Amino acid sequence: MSRTPLDLTALEPLAEKFAAACSQDLASLLSVTLELRGAVVESVSAEEAAAHPTPVVHLGCHTEDNPPLPVHLVVPRTDAVTLAGLQLGEDESAMKARREQALEPDYLTAFEGAMKLAVAVLGRLFEEELGSSDIQLEATDEIEKPGSDPGWLGAEHLLRISFDLSIEGFPRGQLEILVPDASAEAEAIERDEEAGPIFVIDPSEEERAAVEELEAELARRVTGLDPDEVVQGERGELDDAAAVIVAWDLGGRPGLEQVENFAWDESMDGLPILMASEAPTRGKVTAALRAGARSFVHRPYDAAEIRRRAFGVS
Repeated sequence: MSRTPLDLTALEPLAEKFAAACSQDLASLLSVTLELRGAVVESVSAEEAAAHPTPVVHLGCHTEDNPPLPVHLVVPRTDAVTLAGLQLGEDESAMKARREQALEPDYLTAFEGAMKLAVAVLGRLFEEELGSSDIQLEATDEIEKPGSDPGWLGAEHLLRISFDLSIEGFPRGQLEILVPDASAEAEAIERDEEAGPIFVIDPSEEERAAVEELEAELARRVTGLDPDEVVQGERGELDDAAAVIVAWDLGGRPGLEQVENFAWDESMDGLPILMASEAPTRGKVTAALRAGARSFVHRPYDAAEIRRRAFGVS
């Protein structure tokens, strides 16, 4: 049986059924009054999905389809502590001390135990409603901090189901389910095919020549520009650009300055701006995002990575 394509229409009724079944199972497991409610289903970018005001606990899963469908369950750390503490039978005073630090192994294990119930419910509904194979637990729990690179989500466009998590005696919490949004990716591909060229500002003549050879793979014109050809603070010949890639080091001045100038230019609003480096570090990625870049790519340049980071398609 083939899997029904995932879109907002398919997920909306599934979200309500999940809330009802999962609420019942979790309440029974934890011996509390618990309810998931207020389901909101929406299409979001990876950057939006990864942007949380506080640290979260992420549990990665996948279906056994071919190809497998990645599924992410995301819970704010404070709510993960509550679920784990209830599973362990601890009182609120013990949980309070845990909420300000990374989850320790016993709490991670207890949280995973509670989430396995949610995974089981979700897997059953995926099979009944979408014709998907059972969901299997895959990844270990991990803390993702605010502003982290959204690359851990594995897709540029996602469908997000958000629930309010109500547990008697505790502040209102939240639980999110994230899956790739195939329809948004298809639309992005269509827009991509109609868009303009990619400009790559790089001091290396060798790198500029190499990236221009990716035109066939990218299905669009690629133009390498020497930084000296780009007047700082002016858009110039980038008028019809579909995306701009700026090297981290522009051979005498930092690429961050160029990215900041582009980001402040209202005429470039919405234009994907990427930064590039041989070895992107967390510090470089964070600085690039703060300067206004959409994402970061590696040098030497790779067509698949450029398409994924600039246009959200594989």
